[in-house]
Amino acid sequence: MRKFILYRFASLFIVLVLLSILLFGLVQLSPIDPAVIALGDNATPEQIEALTKEWGLDQPVFVQYVNWATAALQGDLGTSLIGGDQVTHAILKRMPISLSLWGVTIFLAVFGGLGLGLFAGVRSGSLADRIVTIGASIGLAIPGFWLGLLVANAFAVQFRWFPVIGYTPITESVFGWLHSLVLPCSALALHAIAVIARQARGTVIEAFDAPYVQALRANGAPDRVVIYHYVIKNALAPVLPIIGIQAGIIVATAVVMERIYAMPGAGALLIDAIVDNDLPMLLGGVMLIACLVLIINLLVDIGLALLDPRVRPS
Repeated sequence: MRKFILYRFASLFIVLVLLSILLFGLVQLSPIDPAVIALGDNATPEQIEALTKEWGLDQPVFVQYVNWATAALQGDLGTSLIGGDQVTHAILKRMPISLSLWGVTIFLAVFGGLGLGLFAGVRSGSLADRIVTIGASIGLAIPGFWLGLLVANAFAVQFRWFPVIGYTPITESVFGWLHSLVLPCSALALHAIAVIARQARGTVIEAFDAPYVQALRANGAPDRVVIYHYVIKNALAPVLPIIGIQAGIIVATAVVMERIYAMPGAGALLIDAIVDNDLPMLLGGVMLIACLVLIINLLVDIGLALLDPRVRPS
């Protein structure tokens, strides 16, 4: 197991290096001049040239990348072109809001999807199974951003049960924090719940059809023992990769919910960076989010290796 974890950490580092090269290269291909954005349209050519030399933008691309990567490894992702704030500080200041949105949504998706999928799979062919299957199909068919708008209009504008926009920090009020997350997290989690539920249902049914499970039931083993000690354990392994993929999708698409519900998180900061052509902020934010997605996938891989030793390297 230790060998597997070291192998995955090495793979994670290689992926991060390749991703950083790709993103830095895409930024270099942009026709936007960071010095012009920072100084404004009224800047003189002499001012632009001086700032370009000060930031090292006149150096070869490889040298610029090495300088940026070296600083990034020390926690310095550069300086925002708008306002001059440190990119790392600006992102980390907003990260608790995004982490709250991501964390609660992933929690709802995992436990809601697994719960419904296991419930339907154990009762395959029943009315409950049909209801869960139809509900999952509906959840897959509804776009998340459209659902977010509908939910906001119904429960925030019409019924006024929840706030229309905004975010309450958990340090101010735990209830207010949960209250402000109900609508965006529910809308964001629906698609993931549907995907995980369908996958979990299928793996449970497949596990029930396994020869050893059929032998246990034929020998009179109680259904509760068979389900909890054999079926669920073997059904979870194929679902874990799906959970990892859906967690990554949640992190990536949460930007839309932050904009719909006016939550000042890291995702909203990235949208502002795109609008303002703030390349250092955009590059640093995407790298931090990519790191988080890769860490989630690493944890999923470790969990999968614990459940199924066959995925470990020989």
